[in-house]
Amino acid sequence: MRPEILFAPADRARFTIIKSEIARLLPESLPCSEAVHALGRLFSEVRDRDYQRFDEEQVCEEWMHKLHQIGPHQAIKYFKVALLPAAEVAGRRQGIEVMYQMAQEESAEVREAMWRLAEKERVSATALCAGRRKMQSYLSQGRHLKAAEHKAGGIQALVRAARQRAITEEKEREQRRATVRSAGARIKEGLVRGLSQLEKVREGKEKLSKEEARDVLALVRRIRQFEAELERLCAKERTFETSAEPAAKGGKDGAPAPETVAIAEIVGVPPAREQERTFETSAEPANKEGAEAAAVTEPVAETRVVGISPEDEQEAGREMTQDPVATVTAAAIPLQIPPEVLAFRRFFRFFHEGLTPNGMDHVQSMLCNVIHGVDPQFCVRDLHRNLGPFLHASHPMKKELTKLGKLLRGDEQDNNLDGRRFALHCLVAARLPGCRTRLWNLSQSKKLPEPLGELVRFYRDLLLGPCFS
Repeated sequence: MRPEILFAPADRARFTIIKSEIARLLPESLPCSEAVHALGRLFSEVRDRDYQRFDEEQVCEEWMHKLHQIGPHQAIKYFKVALLPAAEVAGRRQGIEVMYQMAQEESAEVREAMWRLAEKERVSATALCAGRRKMQSYLSQGRHLKAAEHKAGGIQALVRAARQRAITEEKEREQRRATVRSAGARIKEGLVRGLSQLEKVREGKEKLSKEEARDVLALVRRIRQFEAELERLCAKERTFETSAEPAAKGGKDGAPAPETVAIAEIVGVPPAREQERTFETSAEPANKEGAEAAAVTEPVAETRVVGISPEDEQEAGREMTQDPVATVTAAAIPLQIPPEVLAFRRFFRFFHEGLTPNGMDHVQSMLCNVIHGVDPQFCVRDLHRNLGPFLHASHPMKKELTKLGKLLRGDEQDNNLDGRRFALHCLVAARLPGCRTRLWNLSQSKKLPEPLGELVRFYRDLLLGPCFS
C-alpha cells in the first residue's frame, strides 16, 4: 500500500496545466521531436510527483493508459526520452520510436551519428536498433584499441549495420507491394501470430489480465464457429459460378449454382451477400411438360454474436443451444447508408483485402472510439499510424484516408455529433469481422447522446434481429 501524500493547492493547479499541455501536444507529437520530448518531460513530472492521484490512479503508467491510451511499454519510452538534452532535439522531426533508440545511448557522439542517419537517410527505429547491437558487439571485441579509435570504429559499425538493415527493409517492402496476398494467407498469418502469443502466456513469459483473458476466450469461441465451414471448404471448393445447364434439367443460363454459399465472416463479402437471396428458376415447363417452377429462397450467411449470455437468450424468447454463442440470421433489409459513406466503398474493400486481422481490428477500435466521443484528432492520428505500414507513398488509398479523417473530425461545436454519426455509418458499411459484436457493445453504452444511441439501436436490430433489443 502506497503512503498518503499531502498536496498543496499549487500542485493541483500545476496538474491541470500538465493535462491541458498533454492534450495539446499528443496529437502533434509523432512528427515533432520537441513535442515528443516535452511530452516525456510532462509524463515524468506526473510520475515523480504522483500527480496521477488527483485522478484516483495509483500508478502513472495506468493513468497514461486510461487517459491517453499509452501502454506500459510506450510509457517507458517516454520516460527515457525525457532524459535527452532539450537542445539536442530542437528542430528534429522524429517520433518516439527513433528517439527511444537514441535515448539509450549515453555518448553524445553516438547519438549525433544516429540523428544524422534518421534525419538525412530516414532510417527506421529497427535499423537504428540493429546498428546499436552491432556497435556493442564491436566494442566488446576491440578492447585492445585506443579509446578514441575504439569509439570511432564502433560508430562506423553502427552506421554500416543501420544502412544495411534499411536496405533490407526497403527490399522487403518492395516484395510486399509486388505480392498480392490472398485472404487465406492473411488469416493464417494472424492466427499464427495469435497462437505464438498464447504459447508465451502458457509458458509464463506473458501475462493476461482477467478482462483480457475474457476477451481472448470470446474470440477463440468465435473462431470455433467457422470450423464446420472450413471443413466443407476443404472437402469441396465453392465458387460463385453459374449453372449453364438447360432448363429441362432445372437450371437456367446465368442462374447461381445450387450449392453456392457465401461465408461472409471468413472472406469479407460485401453486406449484400449476407442477406437472403431469391434464386428464380426457369419459367419454362420442366421437361417441356411440367408446370412453372417456383422461386427458391436460400438463406446465404449465418452470423453469430459474441457476448450474449444464456439469461439474455431466455429473456429474448429463444432456446439456448449447447454453444454459448447466440446464432441469428441476417435480415434481408437494405441498409440506409448515406451517400457520403458509400463514396468510400473502395476504401472499405481495401480494409478487407489489404489489412491483416490486427489492422482491421485497429480500424474498428478507432471508429468505436470516435462514436464513444474520444478526441477525433487523436483517433485520426492513431489511424494514420496503424495504417501507415499498409499504404506506401503513392498508394491510391492515401487520399481516401485523408478524406475519411476530415469527415471523422466533424464539428467540435455540436460535440462532434456529425463525425460520430459518420463513424457509425462507416462501421456498419465496412462490415469488418467482429462488426456485430462491436455494434452490440455500443448499444449497451449509456453515455451516447440520444440521437446517436437511437441510430446504434436501429442498426443493432437490423443486423442482429429484434430479439436482442
